[in-house]
Amino acid sequence: MLRICLPNLSPEQNQITIPPDKVHYLRTVLRCKHGDQLLIFDGQGNCYRTSISTVTNREIKAAMIEKVSCDTESPLHIVLVQALLQREKMDFVVQKTTELGIREVIPAVTTRSQIRTTRKTVRWKKVSEDAARQSGRSVVPIIHNVMAFPEILHAVRDSAGLLFAVDTEMEVSLAVKTLKQKFQQNPGDDNRLYLLIGPEGGFTDDEMMMAHNKGFSLTSLGPRVLRAETAAISAVTLLQFLLGDMN
Repeated sequence: MLRICLPNLSPEQNQITIPPDKVHYLRTVLRCKHGDQLLIFDGQGNCYRTSISTVTNREIKAAMIEKVSCDTESPLHIVLVQALLQREKMDFVVQKTTELGIREVIPAVTTRSQIRTTRKTVRWKKVSEDAARQSGRSVVPIIHNVMAFPEILHAVRDSAGLLFAVDTEMEVSLAVKTLKQKFQQNPGDDNRLYLLIGPEGGFTDDEMMMAHNKGFSLTSLGPRVLRAETAAISAVTLLQFLLGDMN
């Protein structure tokens, strides 16, 4: 079934006018026509089955049929704190981790971040929405504004949940366990997880020590050094396999 995301959709609406930015996609890419069924999700977990009633070059309308179940969300609430990455790497991380089921992304500026500012937050929100639609999700992850690394640690220090900082280069002289070892020892029972992933070049020792002092468990993804974007995708996949709904 064709799928699009329309925030703030109300089940009381009998006739839905599709916004212009979605019309081109439905008409040109998906070749929708009168009578086609369209699944509309609001990004907050609600899905509605509709039927396309009008298709013109400029306008598409759909008639509300019913609210439907669309329970495809992971039981885990993963908050990915991802240091800013260069070029399209950040797009890639947002896209793939959305497909894997994360709930929030916090872009971070760290000591080794080669990018210190960005205007791409709106773009990442669009990337996340498209990935949620493509992967059959009913929730679109929240993309936060860029924050400094110490500010993020301060914000999450009192939050309930499991805290992980992935050290891909094993630079810190603290006991570092893999994610698998961590959960074999203490699987925990909280479904909210914060996951810190560094930039190209990784976190500094001071940053890892700072995260450790704030309650984060320092973990690794094994003996090989992974690129930052690979580390993010691998870590989310492992968390979903160990604690979530991937099997």
